Amino acid sequence: MKKKDKKVQIKFVKDETIAKDDVYKSHIVHVPSGEPASSTSRPAAKRKPGIVKPITQGKLLRAGGPSNVCPVSRYDS
Repeated sequence: MKKKDKKVQIKFVKDETIAKDDVYKSHIVHVPSGEPASSTSRPAAKRKPGIVKPITQGKLLRAGGPSNVCPVSRYDS
């Protein structure tokens, strides 16, 4: 929009001289050609293998390891 209620037509032109991105000048956008519509997207990047470290010290550990007692839910009758 040019002003409050005035709309402007913008023209898109395919231009092979444009190296990267789009160029806008006086209501004309010059766009380089991209990949064909039948092309497939690139596969997602592989995740890095995570290193799992056991917790051997800290205030969350208790002597004897975890207990086998299951806590009672307050919703059980």
